[in-house]
Amino acid sequence: MRIAAAAGDASTFGQVNTEVRSTFHGSPEDEMKRTWEEEKPLERYNAMRRFGTTEEPRGELQRTQGKTSYVIQKHSATALHYDFRLELDGVLVSWAIPKGPSLSPKQRRLAVQTEDHTVDYRDFEGTIPEGEYGSGAVIVWDRGTWEPIGDPRDGLNKGKLEFVVQGEKLQGKFRLVKLAAKDGDRAKKNWLLMKGSDRYVRNGEDGEIVKRLPGSVITGRTIEELKSGTPAKVFARKKATTTPRPSASKRSALGPFEVNLATLVEEVPTQGDWVNELK
Repeated sequence: MRIAAAAGDASTFGQVNTEVRSTFHGSPEDEMKRTWEEEKPLERYNAMRRFGTTEEPRGELQRTQGKTSYVIQKHSATALHYDFRLELDGVLVSWAIPKGPSLSPKQRRLAVQTEDHTVDYRDFEGTIPEGEYGSGAVIVWDRGTWEPIGDPRDGLNKGKLEFVVQGEKLQGKFRLVKLAAKDGDRAKKNWLLMKGSDRYVRNGEDGEIVKRLPGSVITGRTIEELKSGTPAKVFARKKATTTPRPSASKRSALGPFEVNLATLVEEVPTQGDWVNELK
C-alpha cells in the first residue's frame, strides 16, 4: 500500500489531504515496511509541529498489536470540531467532524480528511500552545477499538469504509462515504460519517450524544473545564461491550429458592435466631 500525503488548498481546518492508493506487491508486512521506509507517511505530521513547544507526541510508526484502536478527540481550535481517528497500518487515519458523530442514521455528518497521525496521539489530552498548528484545548471524547467490514484499504480507495466501533460512548456500525468531486476541487477531502442500522441507533435528542456526554473519557473534564484549569478526575477505563443478561436456563440453574416470609405475633420471641420489625 502506498500512502501519499499532499498539501492542497487550505480547508476549514487548514489540514492536509491523504490519498490512499493500493499497489500491493508481496506480503502486506513487506509492503508496509517498504511504505514506511520509502513514503514516510508521518513526515508531514512531524513537519507541521514543533515538538520542543507542543506536548503532542512525535510521529513514529508503530506496528499494530492486538485490536486496532479508535479515538475521537474534541478539539477547540479555530473552529470547534471532533477528530475521528482509526488505526490502520501503523498510523491513525483521521477526519475532522465539525458537528461530531450522531447515533441517528438520518444525520449525515461532514468529515474532512486530514493528515495521518501517530498512534500515540490517541492518548493526547491537553492544550496545544497559541501560535502552534491546531492551537487550542483537546480532550479524549471517546476511545476503544474498531473492526472493518471488508477490506479497509479497498474501502478507503473506493471511498466507502464500513466498520464496527466498540467505544466507551459510541458502539455499533458506522460508515464513511467520500463525496464526489471534480479534479482540483478541494472538496475531494470531504466525506460523510453516518450511523449504520443496529440496536445502538437513537433518534432525536437521544441521538445527539455529543451534547448529552460532553466530557473526556479519561479525566471527565469538558473542554471548558480544561481551559479553566479544572483538576482532572482519572476514570477507570470502561469496557466497550455491554454485559449480557443471563439466559433463562442459567437463571433457573441457580434456584429454586425458599422465600422467607414474616409472621405476625403478639410478643417478641425470646429464643432462637429471630429478626423482628415493629409495625
